[in-house]
Amino acid sequence: MSAPAGALSIFPGFPRRWPAPPAISEESGKLLKRENNFHQPGKRFFRPYRPGDDFYEALIETHRDLSEAQSAQVNARLILLLSNHIGDLNVLREALALARDGVLPEVDTG
Repeated sequence: MSAPAGALSIFPGFPRRWPAPPAISEESGKLLKRENNFHQPGKRFFRPYRPGDDFYEALIETHRDLSEAQSAQVNARLILLLSNHIGDLNVLREALALARDGVLPEVDTG
């Protein structure tokens, strides 16, 4: 299997760019929690965003001293681990569509 024309290959035989995900339906487009949902069971926080701040700090620490390639590998592993934990394909498809929708087009600098 070879990469489609115009796709950059990270690994031989695997395309870097994939086709756009299918559009999500109106009724399935409301499964993903979009409000602040960070929490730590059994712990009380006095500022509403503290658990999110703690997560961000842990995420940054996870990437500290890694090369760009190592950081990308950690991100890929984290995505797969969390996706498996979520498990609901409708929620995952909604998250994928929302994540892709926010990507800016590449700028040609050449």
